[in-house]
Amino acid sequence: MTLLWEGFIGLFIFNTLLIDVLERWKLSPPPDLEHPDIIEWSKSLPPEQWATPSAELEIALARHEESQSRNE
Repeated sequence: MTLLWEGFIGLFIFNTLLIDVLERWKLSPPPDLEHPDIIEWSKSLPPEQWATPSAELEIALARHEESQSRNE
C-alpha cells in the first residue's frame, strides 16, 4: 500500500498538481513587455532590409519549375 501511495499517487498526481501550480505562479501575471528595447526589437523590418533570394536559389527554382513543367 505504501508503494502504491508513494509511487503512483505521490509521484504522478501530486507532482502533476505541483507542476501546474508552479507554472501558473511563474506565468501569472504575464510579464510586462513595455520596455523600450523590447518594443524597438519587436518592430517589423522595413522592406529594404528584407532578405533576398540568392542567385543559386533562383537557378535552383528555375530548374525545379522546368522539371515540373516537363513532368506534366
